[in-house]
Amino acid sequence: MVKLFIDFNNGLGEQSLDSLLPQFEVLSFLPEAPKINRETITIPRRHGLILPQHPRDVTYGERKIDVEIYLNARIHENFYM
Repeated sequence: MVKLFIDFNNGLGEQSLDSLLPQFEVLSFLPEAPKINRETITIPRRHGLILPQHPRDVTYGERKIDVEIYLNARIHENFYM
């Protein structure tokens, strides 16, 4: 079993997913590496890439996260979740 925590309010309101949703059990959690979106420029007669922006201006793109969840469906309507 994997312990997942929901973080809100900059870490002050962290709660485990087990306490919020007791009928769910996370079996696996596999996130991809983050995709970094940043500007680069090349200057003639210089090796490598130059970052023209401040490091705080770097943004992260979407990434895929595979999660396998076990659902204990005690109500018939929840079976097809």
